[in-house]
Order: sequence, then C-alpha cells, then structure tokens
Amino acid sequence: MNSDEFHQSVSVFIDLPKEFSPGEINRLLKSNGATLDYDVYSFYRQEEGPIWQSESIVQIRLFHSEKEVDAQGIVDRIELEYPLATIDSSYINEFARLTSLLTKTFDGVATLNGNSVTKDGLISYCDTLVSDLMETWGEEPGSKNLRIMIESIYR
Repeated sequence: MNSDEFHQSVSVFIDLPKEFSPGEINRLLKSNGATLDYDVYSFYRQEEGPIWQSESIVQIRLFHSEKEVDAQGIVDRIELEYPLATIDSSYINEFARLTSLLTKTFDGVATLNGNSVTKDGLISYCDTLVSDLMETWGEEPGSKNLRIMIESIYR
C-alpha cells in the first residue's frame, strides 16, 4: 500500500507500446479533455469546489526511458496522479474512467504499484484507502479538517 499515512495521491502508470511525439501526446490528451498549463497536463473538475480541495482530478506526468520529460519531449510512459486526500471521493469513478480511457487511447497497459490494474481494481484500491483515512483520521477525502491536518504536518 501507500507509505503516506494521509494517502495524498494515487499514481497509475500507463506503459505505452511505442514512443509518442510531443504532437501526438498533445493531440491525444487534449482530445480526451486534458488542459496543458506550464508543461503539465491536467484534467480539471467541471464545477468549482471548496477552496481547500484540489482543482484537478488528475495530473499527468510524462516519461521517456524512465526519466521525467516536459511537454516537448518524446514519451513512452504516462503517470496519472489522483489527489485522493484533497478531493471528494465522488471523483474516484472519474479517475478510474480517465485511466481506462487513456489506456485505450494509447493502447497501453495500466499499472498500480507495479501490477496490471483494471478500472474496477482501481476503484476498489481507492475505496480501501478512503476507508483507511476515515477509520484512522475520522475524516473523509476532501474535507477541510483533513487538509488542515496535512498542511500542519507537511509545511
């Protein structure tokens, strides 16, 4: 599981079957709803949430030969990072949907903690982390109190 006691984020990697050019990555991510801001692709929530919650559902990190690259680089691996602790758990389904969509779009293989993962498996994993947060800290993802606890420890 995650060594971060607050489960601040969940990362899924998509290993791509070939190298993609910056133009291909841009076209495919944007055609699926991503926004590019300062070399970072993100999928934003449709509605405005509370100021203490994350604005993005997923942030994308790009890799080539296991090294992170910017939006102008050749890409052979994508990381989807979901801010589990700082966004309402109702977005877990959207995270899983986006993961599945991008896996199909790029004809890649999605992995979580080094193991192949399905949409349902990802949802189940996130539900387990949410349960742990609620049982351990008495707070649900996206709550103001949880954000305060995280900020007070990691400042």
